[in-house]
Amino acid sequence: MKKICLIIYLLSIFVLSNFKVYAVNEEDVVKENENVEETKSTLDLAKNATSAIMLEASTGEIIFQKNANEKRPPASMTKMMSMLLIMENIKKYIISLGYTLGIILVFTIILTILNYFDLLGVKVINILKLIIPVIGTIVGAYYAGNNSDRKGYQTGIKYGILLSIISFIFILIFSSINLLSFVYIIILILSSMIGSIFGINRKLAKEN
Repeated sequence: MKKICLIIYLLSIFVLSNFKVYAVNEEDVVKENENVEETKSTLDLAKNATSAIMLEASTGEIIFQKNANEKRPPASMTKMMSMLLIMENIKKYIISLGYTLGIILVFTIILTILNYFDLLGVKVINILKLIIPVIGTIVGAYYAGNNSDRKGYQTGIKYGILLSIISFIFILIFSSINLLSFVYIIILILSSMIGSIFGINRKLAKEN
C-alpha cells in the first residue's frame, strides 16, 4: 500500500511539474488590444491612394481607413456615371425637340399648300401659325415627361425654357421683339408643363 501511494505521489509531482501557470494581467490584455487597433490604423494597405476605406461586409466594421473623412473630387467611375445620366437627359430633350420641330415642319408644309391654293383665309392661317407650335410643344413635352422620373412640371419647365431660347433666337433673326413675343414664350412654357405632366402621369398609370 505504501508503494502504491509513493508511486501516485511521484506521478503527481511529474505531471504538475510539466504544467506552466500564467498569470493574466488585465492591463496587458488592454495594451495588446490597443496594439492591434493601432496596427489596423497604421497598416498602409493603399500606398498609392490618397484616401481609402475598408469595411467588414457582414458587420460594417471599419477594418482600415486612410483619410476617409477628407473631401475629394469624384472618382472616375462617378464622373462616368454622371456623364451617362447627362447624356441620357440630353438625348431625351433632343428626341422631344425632334417631335416638336417635326410637327411644326409638317403642319407648316400643309399650311403652305393650303395657302397656295387659297383654301384657307389669311386670318385662319395666322391663327394656325400660333397654334401649331403650341401643339408641337405639348407633344414634345409629353415625350419628355413620359421618359422622366421626376415631377412632370419640372421637366416641362426645362423643356419650355429650351424651346423659349430657340424661339427667342428665331424672333431676333426673322422678326422684332415686342410684348406679344414674351407672351407667346410664356404660353410655350405653360404648354410644355402641361404636356410633360400628362406624359409622366401616363407613365405612372402604366406602372400601376
